Amino acid sequence: MRAYPFSVRRTWLDAVPLIIVFVMGALALSQVRGSVTIAEVHYNTFSQGEDDEFIVIRNDGPDVVDLSGWDITDNEDVSPLNGSLSPGGSMVLTRDLESVLEKEPDFFSRRFSCVLGPYLELRLANDGDEVVLREHDRVMDAFVYGDGTSGTGWLGPPSPSLYEGEIAVRSGRDTNTSSDWTTGRLHRLGQSDFVPGYFMAESITALVTPDCTDGPITDLIGSANESILVEAYEILSLAIADALSNASRLGVDVTVLLDGGPVGWNFWNVYEVEYRERYRSLEKVYTEKSLVDRMVSAGVDVRFHTGIDPRYVFIHSKCIVADDAVLVSSDNLVEGAFPNELRFTGTSVRGSRGWAVILRGGEISDHFRAVIEHDIEGYDVVRWGTPPYDPPPSYFELGRDPDEWVWTSPVQPVVIAPFHVNRSVPILPVLSPDSSSGWPIVAMIENATEFVYVELLDLNPNWSRMGGNAYLEALLDAAGRDVDVRVLLDPTWAREGGSFDNHEMSKALVEASESLPELECRLLSPHGLTMLHNKGVVTEKSVLVSSINWGFNSVFRNRETAVIIEDREIAGYYRNAFFQDWNRSVLDKVGVSISYDGNYAVRLAGVNGSHQVDVRIGDVHTFSDVIREDETRTVPLIRSSGPVTITIDGSTIHLTDSTTDVTARDRTDRKVDDGAVDLGIPAMAIVAMVVWYIIFRKLRG
Repeated sequence: MRAYPFSVRRTWLDAVPLIIVFVMGALALSQVRGSVTIAEVHYNTFSQGEDDEFIVIRNDGPDVVDLSGWDITDNEDVSPLNGSLSPGGSMVLTRDLESVLEKEPDFFSRRFSCVLGPYLELRLANDGDEVVLREHDRVMDAFVYGDGTSGTGWLGPPSPSLYEGEIAVRSGRDTNTSSDWTTGRLHRLGQSDFVPGYFMAESITALVTPDCTDGPITDLIGSANESILVEAYEILSLAIADALSNASRLGVDVTVLLDGGPVGWNFWNVYEVEYRERYRSLEKVYTEKSLVDRMVSAGVDVRFHTGIDPRYVFIHSKCIVADDAVLVSSDNLVEGAFPNELRFTGTSVRGSRGWAVILRGGEISDHFRAVIEHDIEGYDVVRWGTPPYDPPPSYFELGRDPDEWVWTSPVQPVVIAPFHVNRSVPILPVLSPDSSSGWPIVAMIENATEFVYVELLDLNPNWSRMGGNAYLEALLDAAGRDVDVRVLLDPTWAREGGSFDNHEMSKALVEASESLPELECRLLSPHGLTMLHNKGVVTEKSVLVSSINWGFNSVFRNRETAVIIEDREIAGYYRNAFFQDWNRSVLDKVGVSISYDGNYAVRLAGVNGSHQVDVRIGDVHTFSDVIREDETRTVPLIRSSGPVTITIDGSTIHLTDSTTDVTARDRTDRKVDDGAVDLGIPAMAIVAMVVWYIIFRKLRG
C-alpha cells in the first residue's frame, strides 16, 4: 500500500461502505471458501480449436484433500475430478497436454507438486464464462470473467477478459472477487518468472552513450574466454558484430538472440526495384542480415524471436553476458550509441543519449545468464537460416547509411568518461514482465528523500487496461513530499493514435508544477545528440539503468532487462551525467519555448498567448515579430556571427555556441536556463492527478 506524507480525517460514516462489503463478503465466503482453489485458467489460447485450454487447481490448506466427488463446471458442461491433492500441491486439467508442454516444457516443475488431472470436458468461451469448483455440488471456488454471469461463489463484476495467449493467474487472495485475479503482471506460457532479489557485483564500470561506450563494449566482448550470450532488440554496429565474430573464431562459445520483428522491419527479401523504392524501411534490416551472416560465418549461433504466438511482444533487452561480466544498457547495439572510437579523432560524433553499466561478478552474471538461456530455448525462437531469417538479397551491399551509421556535426558533445568502482555493490535486477510492474522501481522512487532525476525516451501516463502509470504516480508523490523531481524527455518522440506525446506530457507536467513546485520537466536540446533514448532514474542513493520504456508494452509484455544499483558514488556519476543534459535544456514557463541546436537554427514555439520576440545574432537584428500560441517559427543562425540573444516581452536570454556556458537572464518569476523545450496541448490526466493530491492535502489532519 502506498504511504502518503499526510493523514486524512475520517468519521464513522467513512466506514459504512467497508462494513457493507465486509458483511456481504463474510456471508458469501461462509458458503464457498475452502482449501482447494482455482489457481490458473487459460481460456483464450493461440491454437486453433483451443484444445490447449487448461485449468489449474491448488490445495492451499494443511491437509491432503480427496477429490472424489469433486468437479469443475462452466454451468454447461461438467468435468469430474479424482485423485487427491497434497498440501500446496496443484493439478492441471487440459485436453491437449502436449501443446501446453511444447510452449512451457517446465510446466509441472514450476508449479509445486503439480500432477496431471482428468481430461478437461469444458470448452471455455473467450468473451466470457464461469469456472466453478464444486465438492458434491457445494461451490468451493469460482472464477468469472468477461461477459460471464456472476452467481454463487462470486461477488461483484466479472474479471476483465484477457487477450489471446494470456493466462488468468490468482494473486494469492481468496475473496471471490475480481481482485483475486489482479497480479500486477500479465502471464503467458513460456515466460520466465524470476523473483526479484539482490545479487552482488564485485566491480562496476558506469558508462554514458555515446560519449564513452565504444571501447568498453568491444573490450568486454574481447575479454571473454569461455562464453558470450547476447540478448538484444537489434544489432547494427559493425564493431560489435566483428568483436563477437572474433571471439567465436578464438574458440569462445557465442550465442545471440535478436528480436524477429522490430518496429517497421520486414525481414522478407524483396526485388531490387522494390528495395530502391523502400530504401529507408529496408536498409536497417538488410544491414542487420549482413552483420548476422558475417557472424554466423565466424561460428556465432544466432537466433531470432519470431513473434509467432510469442511469449513476449518484443525482445527489447540490451544485455551481454561475457564470462562473469554483464552489460545492461538503455541503448540498442547500434553505432549511434556505440560508435567506432576512431570517429572521436578529428570528427565529432552525434548519437543517442543513454546509460549503460558493466557489472562483474559470478552472482550477477549467473543471474543474467539464466535469463538469456531461458529466452533462447523458447518455442518461439528459430535459428538463422530459417526464412525470412536468412541472408539479404545478392544486390545488397553493406554500406554506411549517413543517417543511421555516421553522425557528424560541428557540435562537440560533452564527453563523459567511464567511471570505475572496484568494490562489492548490491544489485537488484528488474525484468519485464517478471518484476517491472511490481515493487522494485516504484519502491526506488518512494525511498528517495532528496531528489529523483529521470531521463526518458517516452512517458505515457496511461498503462492501457492496467490503469495509470505507477512510475509517474510515484514521481508525483515524491514531488508532493518535497523531493526534488526533474523529468527530461526526448523532444522527437510522438505517438500515433492520439495518445500523449512528449510535448503534451511536458506541458502537463509544467502545469502540474504550479501545484507541485518541486516538480520540473524539460525536453532535451539536441546539442550533438540525435535523440534521448534513455530510460534511467537516479536518486541520491541509487540508479536505474534500464531498457524499460515507461509504456504498457515495455512494462507488461516485452522482455526487458534493467538493474537498480544501490551505491551513492555511482548514483553521483549518473546524477552529474543527468545535469550535463538538463543544463542544456531551456524552459520559458510563461510564453515561448526555445529549441537551439548550437549552430544552425533557433526554433520558437508559442505556448501561452501571444508574445513579442526579438532575435539578435551578434550585432545583427535578424528577427522581430509576435509569436502566437501554437505557432512555430524557425530562425536560421550563422555560427561565426557571434552569440545569440533572444528577447521575449523585454526579458533577455543569451545563447552561446558552448554547450557548457550558456547563460540566461530573465524576470524572477521565470525559470530559464540553456537549451530547448517545446510544449504542447494541456494533458488533463496529469492535472487530474495533481487535483487529487491537493484535495487530500486539504483533508489532512
